Amino acid sequence: MMKTSNMVASLLMMLMLVATFIPTNVNAYSYGSPNEDAIASAYTDMLAALSKEPKDFAAVQNKLNEIKPEMVKEFGQEQVDRIQKGIDDKDANLVIYEMKVVIVRNIERRFINMGEIFDDYAQAKVLLAKAFANYEALSPEVIKADPELDQKIRNAFDEALASLGNPGLFGVGKVSSDRAKFDSNRDLILNEIKDFFQTEAGYQGHTKGTGQTDIEVKGGTTTWANWVPLLIILFVIVGALLLFTRKGKKRTK
Repeated sequence: MMKTSNMVASLLMMLMLVATFIPTNVNAYSYGSPNEDAIASAYTDMLAALSKEPKDFAAVQNKLNEIKPEMVKEFGQEQVDRIQKGIDDKDANLVIYEMKVVIVRNIERRFINMGEIFDDYAQAKVLLAKAFANYEALSPEVIKADPELDQKIRNAFDEALASLGNPGLFGVGKVSSDRAKFDSNRDLILNEIKDFFQTEAGYQGHTKGTGQTDIEVKGGTTTWANWVPLLIILFVIVGALLLFTRKGKKRTK
């Protein structure tokens, strides 16, 4: 039993040494729920409120207030003012049009951010999911007018996902990423969406606004992804030691 205790202590010491090589000063991204986007959700809720009779502009105002800080930061006060004018004038068509412009710009925003962290599979995959969540908000209109175009865009999203590759588990099953394939499908998606909704509006990066965004980069933190390999190794070693100890006890009986 003394030998077993010494072995446990030695292995734990080794694990602590390995832990020192796990990066602890990295940029950790916080995205909220990966398959949801606050602006896309707000747009869907606005459409529902404006489909009522009478139209529920109060609900639309509440939704705009919820996303206004992020909207100002990402798309500028002027864009928010145009939507606000539609609400004030009770002009549903103006509200819907300007929100569609925002959604198109928001999709491009996700793709631009994705390009900047393309080699980080986990983060790029989350951003792609958010881009798709925005398209999902627009897709009913596309499906109604041109189902084949909707399928074409969805296929391009699938291809964009495939282009990210897959790091596999400890390198097992690894699939290399394909940046050219990603760029091609990104361009197809953005060109088709802009053409369908008749807008050239694009994402120009953060404005001078001070509002919050749902993507915050935080320095000096450690993500759980960094610890997953170490934790797996730890569980395997502990399990092996427990099994070894039980067998040792049976032999001494």
